[in-house]
Amino acid sequence: MNDIDIARLAVLIDTEGCVLITRPASDGARKGGYKNGRFYHQLRIIISNNDLGLMKWLKDHFGGYIGKQSKSASKLSRKQCFYWVVHSKAAEDLLRFCLPYFLVKRKQAEVALIFRDTFTKSRGRRGFGEGEVAVREELRKQLSEMKR
Repeated sequence: MNDIDIARLAVLIDTEGCVLITRPASDGARKGGYKNGRFYHQLRIIISNNDLGLMKWLKDHFGGYIGKQSKSASKLSRKQCFYWVVHSKAAEDLLRFCLPYFLVKRKQAEVALIFRDTFTKSRGRRGFGEGEVAVREELRKQLSEMKR
């Protein structure tokens, strides 16, 4: 990655992207966000666009994966819409690289990075306490409010 590619990514996140903290869309999420007895959140960056070539460029340069929106999700457009997604540590790393270049989503990125700072390598499979869960959920809500 070079500075020009990072600046391009920052512009794409600013204009076509979304920085979010999600809870799993599983049965566990409906029960308060628990999965396998543990509550967890995940940082994601999503960029949507009609140009599949742009999505391939993102994947080639920054990893992640490409998806295709369903027709019902993109019914306002006659063109097929694609999205690129990166999550967790990879999303954190990209936000840290892009931070100096953001014009619009800098504050959102800062909240997302505070969220990622609540993760530690030492935890492993031991889980985490209710206090950490509350902090992560509050950061998720804060980031969601910033988008309104």
